Amino acid sequence: MQLVAFGTLAQMKGWFLLFALPQAMLPAALCCWKRVRPGRVFALLLALALALFYCAHMIYFRVFGSVISMSMVGVGGDAVENFGWALAVTLRESLGWLALFLLPVAATLVWVFLPVREESGLRLAVRLAAIAAAVLLWLPAGALLSLGGRGDNSAYYAYTSAYVDTDTSAQRLGVLTTSVLELRSMLFGNSAESEMADAVSFARPTEQPLPAGDASDEAPLSPAAETDAQEDAAAPNILPEIDFAALAAQTDDETVKKLCEYFGAMPGTNRNDYTGLLEGYNLIYICAESFSTISLSEELTPTLCRMAREGIVLTNFYNSFKNTTTNGEFAMLTGLWPDLSRRADFGNTFGSFYQSAENYMPLSPGNIFRGQGVESYMFHNYLGSYYGRDQTHPNLGYRCRFSDTMKLSVLWPASDLEMMQQTVDDYIGDERFHAYYMTFSGHGPYDVEENRLVRRNLSRVPEEIDSRKVNLGSRCFFACALELEDAVAYLMERLEEEGKLDNTLIVIAGDHYPYFLSDSVARNILGELPEREFERFHSTCIMWCGALDKPIVCDTPCCNVDILPTVLNLLGLPYDSRLLSGTDIFSDGPHVAVLANKSFVSDTMKYNAMNGEVTMLDESALQDESARSAYLERINGDIMARYAAALAINRTDFYRFVWEKSGLLPAG
Repeated sequence: MQLVAFGTLAQMKGWFLLFALPQAMLPAALCCWKRVRPGRVFALLLALALALFYCAHMIYFRVFGSVISMSMVGVGGDAVENFGWALAVTLRESLGWLALFLLPVAATLVWVFLPVREESGLRLAVRLAAIAAAVLLWLPAGALLSLGGRGDNSAYYAYTSAYVDTDTSAQRLGVLTTSVLELRSMLFGNSAESEMADAVSFARPTEQPLPAGDASDEAPLSPAAETDAQEDAAAPNILPEIDFAALAAQTDDETVKKLCEYFGAMPGTNRNDYTGLLEGYNLIYICAESFSTISLSEELTPTLCRMAREGIVLTNFYNSFKNTTTNGEFAMLTGLWPDLSRRADFGNTFGSFYQSAENYMPLSPGNIFRGQGVESYMFHNYLGSYYGRDQTHPNLGYRCRFSDTMKLSVLWPASDLEMMQQTVDDYIGDERFHAYYMTFSGHGPYDVEENRLVRRNLSRVPEEIDSRKVNLGSRCFFACALELEDAVAYLMERLEEEGKLDNTLIVIAGDHYPYFLSDSVARNILGELPEREFERFHSTCIMWCGALDKPIVCDTPCCNVDILPTVLNLLGLPYDSRLLSGTDIFSDGPHVAVLANKSFVSDTMKYNAMNGEVTMLDESALQDESARSAYLERINGDIMARYAAALAINRTDFYRFVWEKSGLLPAG
């Protein structure tokens, strides 16, 4: 039995069928013993295992919108242990599908007790031949995929590339094939190192394939920023102590050498009119659980709406991730792509963030502020052990507090307002500060029976919002959104009382799309259902400061990894733009909003990596087909190179090597 990742056969183009024969032959050969009764019992156990495999994938997909990656199976266990109650709604809604997946088990159970003839079993030699044939048939199946093309949206690429994410692979090859490939990669390794060398060779860092972003409504610059802009208009945001050519000569590690070669060819993004605009300001950084444009209502969330339209307004911001908080959090705090591929390390159940816990991470805002003598704080209203935050975030320079140090009326999901009320005093008295919050109240399910915060706040949500009548599901969603609104309103009030509202930059972005939000509820709130491939990820990132006299409207396509370099540039903090996956949105470099599956949006085109479809956004550009192809190849190459480099940085502890060999590593 083969599952198509709950996608469409049109997207898969039938290539998964090549693996159907070997996948059917192997269990058949294993079950056909000479003594038939034991063979049938084994067949029953195998049918049950396959049914549970597919049921688990189906439930996970209906909750998170993704297929389970084999490298992240441990997270699934932790999720069930910590908040398995949240699965109750999905289980109730999936009883029909569960019954369908269990039908083969019921049929096999009946077959087990049917009369048997002992002599009907296959001979050992025949069974061994069938097993060998199943294995051998797999090899030409992989080779035959190349008949459908070898491009980055082909089934062949999904089969051979170690960097393809699980969802993309499953949609092109099927869930079972994808799981087999991931297990093979975990147990026997892959060609990731050589593939990274190929990937970085695709990029041409000196070329500028995209136009600069457009900041169409500029706020007044501070005197310091205006002087810097005049003096350093063309100076790149790099650390001059870092000489990649010299560094390459100091290592025998081929991956590290390739990284030095790649980053050495990067020019870095230039300082610009916005460099140091908010120099010396405090920073409050908020990764908000499931926050998106859908969460905003002029009537119910007036504070968040005002911040979204009054600050630095990013009209083309896309949240790259559809689920898994740790990935969105990692991108926001490090400016690097997390590992979403089958080459994720076996046993690393928390992904890239946890892998970074032992690495040197000098470009996180916590470590940069701490390096300047400013205390950095991190707060989260849940367990520090979940996703290993009690290990990862101190490594980023933060003094951390988790739910065990707070008095929370409800633990799951906990109140963002209660967290804010109990933590602001930790830092607001400091002369200068940086605080990072990972919120929790926006977590689903948005259900009266299962979510205590929904029950607490539902009476505050009317049946008509912003002149639109809403259903119960929409009211439940906004009942959770009210907690973040209340928390941020309280924060703004305290900052104003302390006279620090005008010299504090507040940044708020979601960790991922609100995956618990059903299509019917999204349609009820918005009046229409956002287009699945791109528009549901078109989101809101708030960058607000009371000192701005008027909004700065920026149409640059951008995403989660672009937040950190933009903030560092605004604050005039030292960083090396070559070493981040993202790009300062105000820079004159190339700008692309990239989704987790490598689809992208630029000023010129949208590219759907799942089916290779290109939609031109600027009909006047790239009118020649060859020019479009060259443009697409160049952008895809750059995306692949940045992704491969980010994974290699984490895997090799590259920052430690660079800082140590460049004399930048602090003593002790």
